[in-house]
Amino acid sequence: ERKGYVRRSIFKVGCCAAIVAFTYCTASAVSDEDITKTAEFIYKNNPAPVFSSIGGEWTVFSLARSGYEVDEDYYKEYYRKSEQLIKSDTFFIDHQASDYARLAIALSAIGADAENISGTNILTVLTDHDETIAQGVNGPVWALIAFNSGEYDMADSEIENKYVEYILSCQNDDGGWSISGDEASEVDITAMAVSSLAQYKDDYDVDNSVEEAISFLSTSQNDDGTYSSYGVKNAESISQVIVALTENNISLSDERFVKNGNSATDALMMFRNDDGGFRHTLTGSGSNMMATEQALYALTAAWRAQTGRPSLFCMADTPDISFEKSIGLPDKITAIHARERIYDTVFGDISGYKYENDISELAAYGVVNGRADGVFAPESSMTRAEFTAIIVNALCLDKIENDVFRDVTVSDWYFESVNTAYSYTIVNGIDEENFDPDGVITRQEAAVMIARAAGLCGIDTELSSDAVRNALAGFTDYREIADWAADSMAFCVNNGIIDDSEIEIEADAVIERGEMAHMVYTLLIKANLIEEL
Repeated sequence: ERKGYVRRSIFKVGCCAAIVAFTYCTASAVSDEDITKTAEFIYKNNPAPVFSSIGGEWTVFSLARSGYEVDEDYYKEYYRKSEQLIKSDTFFIDHQASDYARLAIALSAIGADAENISGTNILTVLTDHDETIAQGVNGPVWALIAFNSGEYDMADSEIENKYVEYILSCQNDDGGWSISGDEASEVDITAMAVSSLAQYKDDYDVDNSVEEAISFLSTSQNDDGTYSSYGVKNAESISQVIVALTENNISLSDERFVKNGNSATDALMMFRNDDGGFRHTLTGSGSNMMATEQALYALTAAWRAQTGRPSLFCMADTPDISFEKSIGLPDKITAIHARERIYDTVFGDISGYKYENDISELAAYGVVNGRADGVFAPESSMTRAEFTAIIVNALCLDKIENDVFRDVTVSDWYFESVNTAYSYTIVNGIDEENFDPDGVITRQEAAVMIARAAGLCGIDTELSSDAVRNALAGFTDYREIADWAADSMAFCVNNGIIDDSEIEIEADAVIERGEMAHMVYTLLIKANLIEEL
């Protein structure tokens, strides 16, 4: 009876590159400078990678695996965008298996857990056998690589066996593969299949199939060490072969892969431009991003093998980055919670407005809404009830049941917000029995509410009398500020919550919706409850 294809634990037995590192002593070595120059090109030309087959996952993956030093926020921002994408309603409908695998591999490369991206296991979609093989060999090939890119436990361990069986069943008589299975063998997909089977070589039949594929790749190599796809010499085909060899412990100086003195790495460097990028073809002009991304991770695979590091797809040495959500300041009250950035709202009437970004970001976090579809009305006034509800919403405050004011009844939409804000001492009534929910709110009233909320967030709002005077003295009308609001106004000025570039502070002026957005957004940033964008 044929045994199953049991996946090796790459984190227990170690990675193959270290075992055969000594065989690279006679090969053309990949230098740190080679890696750095190409990594710099990619980093410079992809400042904000997003989900994409070019300039996206492979950019993140190649940089992370190369060890090139990038700003930690680069990976954190990519992670945040990935979270948003995964939470969208159509993500698990609109894409192919290799797209999901690509994302899982990139996230694994930066040290994230592909089985828990904000509670979502993105590997689960790859356990759908029919959907995965609908893409041909490419689907299960990248699914297996994704499964092995981290210490992941799949719910259905048999799915790996099924994919290995499927890949083997599609192998052509010459040892190679094609994506559809009905065409002549292709170098690229053959190399990818060999990479995916590397973790299953304990099984005799898998080992035999890999050897046949290796022979196909050897005989397919051109006389100058290059590889061709559809008759055209190209960098990407060479890159995939380099990865396949290193994943399978085969030295790049193996005589089967050195033609007329050129190894695959020598051949790949023929495509390199002075800027560190790579051309798609030898006769091409300018650097091609797809070719460059694949070249970087191929050079990285070679460098890892020659230096005894874990192989390219063995994610045992990922960056140490925390992707935990911002949870506020240490001294915040436990009733305050961080919000998630999940919306994509566009207001047509804020373009060019002073606080356009603040409004857009608050809307993205679900803190504010428009007055109508696509209309925010930034210069409109606000009522006391509206401002109170926004602060309670912004802080994600645990609700408190209360019934304090005679003019705030249980049937009012703001009933819960007003009573919650009152219970946390953010607001008071205009007297002991009334709140005046429909009354407009002034700048100094708003400042007091913001300062009180800031205190709950763990921000030190205390100021000396001298500090208050110094903060407000620059405004020509500072004497018009009410005594009960002066400390709060000064706190808001010192923290950028109130703009100090104006001549007058206009404490008793009615606050506009746009100003409100700036105040609340700035508070959330200061409180470390959302990330500044």
